Amino acid sequence: MQIANQFTGKNTQKKLDAIAENLDRLEWFGILIHRDDTGITYWQYAELQQTA
Repeated sequence: MQIANQFTGKNTQKKLDAIAENLDRLEWFGILIHRDDTGITYWQYAELQQTA
């Protein structure tokens, strides 16, 4: 996961699960949106989607 690579330390399953859970939360709050493209999930600010 690219996001996990931005943090220091070992990328454990616990860390990857926490990142995925928080991305889902940010989407639920309307801060982020995701789109799937050929099996890859992309995240972006929701406000960017509204203006695009």
